[in-house]
Parts: sequence; C-alpha cells; structure tokens
Amino acid sequence: MRVSLVAAAFLAGACGSSDPPAAATVCVPGQQVECACPGSVKGAQACRDDGSGYGVCQCPTGSGGTAGTSGSADASTGGSGGASGSGGGAGASGSAGHADVTVDAAETGGPMGSCKSGVRWTQGTMASPSMTPGRACMGGGCHTPNSKKPFTLAGTLYPLGGERDENDCNGEGNFGAVIALDENMTEITRIIISPMGNFFTDKPLPPTFRVKVAVQGREAVMLAPVTNGDCNFCHTRDDFMMAKGRITPSRP
Repeated sequence: MRVSLVAAAFLAGACGSSDPPAAATVCVPGQQVECACPGSVKGAQACRDDGSGYGVCQCPTGSGGTAGTSGSADASTGGSGGASGSGGGAGASGSAGHADVTVDAAETGGPMGSCKSGVRWTQGTMASPSMTPGRACMGGGCHTPNSKKPFTLAGTLYPLGGERDENDCNGEGNFGAVIALDENMTEITRIIISPMGNFFTDKPLPPTFRVKVAVQGREAVMLAPVTNGDCNFCHTRDDFMMAKGRITPSRP
C-alpha cells in the first residue's frame, strides 16, 4: 500500500548545457480524481508514475442499481454504478453494486480529518504490512500485476465511527477477517486483518467475486459482485465512487 511521492522538477540552469530540461510534473503520482463515464456515472483516473498527467478514465462495472444506501455490506471497490452492468447505472436509492458495510445508514462517522483510533502511520512509504492505511493499495505502480509484490484484494478496516477517518489513520482489526467468495458464495480465501486494520492477499481470484467482513461473530456481506479488489480506491472518507466512507464492521 505504498503511495509514490512526487519530486520537485528543476530546469537545467547551466548555460550552454546540452542536457534537456527535466519534465515538469502536473500531478502527484498515484493521485486519483473523478472523471465522467457514460450514463452520468462517475469514474476515476490516476496520475501516472512520472507525474506527467492522468491515465485513462476507469469506469465502474457492476450489476446495476440494486443496492440501497442502507445495504448490509461492501468490503470492496468494484461494481459501483455500472454503465455496462446488467441493470444500468446507479439507482436513485442506492449505489448500484456498492452497499454500505455499516448497517446503520444514518451513521456518518466522525468529522472530516478525524482519526478514530488516535494512531497514525508516520513512516511514509517504508515497506511494512502496516503502511499507509486508508490509501489505495493497487495503483500508482504499487502492488499492481507487474509490481514485485502484486495484490489481488487489499484494503483497511476501520472501527465503527471511523467512516470519515483520513488517510494514514490506523484502522482496527479486532481479530477479524476479510473473506473472498465465489459466485456460489463459497469461500475462496480468508485474510486475517492486522491489528492496524490492513488486509491484503496475492491469491488469484476469479474475474468477479464477493467480499465478506467477519468481526467478533458479526458478518457483513456485500450485495453485488465486484471485479476490482482495491478496496481503498473507493472506500475513502469522501464517499468516492458512491461508496459510503471507510470500510467498517457491521453493528452489534
């Protein structure tokens, strides 16, 4: 779950130097912004590794607008919206393939910029299983299929009330697990959540799968299958891609 840091670009200052000027950066590598997709659905595009600009807009795919805002679970990222999904774009009452992990739809968590756990990651991009909680794990050249350590499913679980926690704020594992399920709801793999809330795996997953969060005997199962295991890509504090805040366990 690394986040690339942008280095300042300087033009060559030596008179008569034959070296070409360094390319100016226009965005922070790995930074994600919204972009427009067909059917009035919002997608996302990430800044290239060299900071020269943004890549192609990635539009969500999914099963259409079937999930309401008070759904039981969504521990992953794909499937929200879905211009090409079988049910069309996002439904007026829901997030079309995204369901709120928190059972209580009225729960909005703490204020923006809060940190429910009170502990933050301060080591930058130092490699660690606890690094950069809350940040997208599989973009900007980090943990992608071509990287040294690719992930197929990864994210951060936050405590109840931590739906608006900022990046690098530690989550909370509570001895829980994130479970990938196939189309028949059969378990494919089980990932133990770290005490700081991070979870990840490199085990191959099918093109579409579901995700379940199990914490202290309580389970929250997503309502629609997804095609992307980068959970923190959508589950931000800002309701990105129609996912309502951070991933949190179901309520007692």
